[in-house]
Amino acid sequence: MYTTIIHPLRKALHLSCNEYCVLDSIYRLSNNIELQGWCIISRQKLGDFLDLSKQSIITIIDNLEKRGYIEKNIIGHTKPVNGIISLLSPDSEINLYSLKEDEALLMVDKYFTTGKETLPVKKLYQNGRETLPNGDKETLPYIDISNKENKEIYNRDYSKDSEVNNAFIEYLQMRKKKKLDNTERIINRLLKKLHEYASNKTEALEIIEKAITSCWKDFYPIKDKKEIISASKSYQNLENYKSGYDR
Repeated sequence: MYTTIIHPLRKALHLSCNEYCVLDSIYRLSNNIELQGWCIISRQKLGDFLDLSKQSIITIIDNLEKRGYIEKNIIGHTKPVNGIISLLSPDSEINLYSLKEDEALLMVDKYFTTGKETLPVKKLYQNGRETLPNGDKETLPYIDISNKENKEIYNRDYSKDSEVNNAFIEYLQMRKKKKLDNTERIINRLLKKLHEYASNKTEALEIIEKAITSCWKDFYPIKDKKEIISASKSYQNLENYKSGYDR
């Protein structure tokens, strides 16, 4: 099994690469008659194909269903809605491999802004502002916590990267089991710490996984980076002291 990511279409649908791969896989595996168009592959096997954990697949499928891109039956089999089928298997006149972003937006608009199916618009925020490029540091955007539509904290998009997002939600669930509060203020503080301590996706996942396995109620810097951060702060304090002394 393989997946070709049509990035203009992926962006128009507001999907991460992992989410698009799962959606495309469900589409291809549901292209059958004997099973009435249902994809019956297990979450574990799909995860093995895509090099994702079973929990990541479960979370992504749940999110795809909530967005209206797929449907599930009572035993958990999945299949794409008609709009997705039309997008991933367009008329022969449309060449997906040369598709431009404005053309992809028009295609998505055709199937997901009329009738019952509506395209969800996902905005990512950091400290209440839309995220901006951050030099050579990967942005781990925070959700706009003032958005009243996102009351359920375990079904939010805290990061553009689905693996980081799923890991952070798993950490919040661990906190809940430990009877620790997950208030808006605490979540925002945790995200700020994660953004401060992690300079890329790998470090972010390492910090979260360590917090989960150790049942920590907070995030801490990676051990070999802790001294660097501490030294940097000490140097900054010294510079501030010197500036004040010079005056």
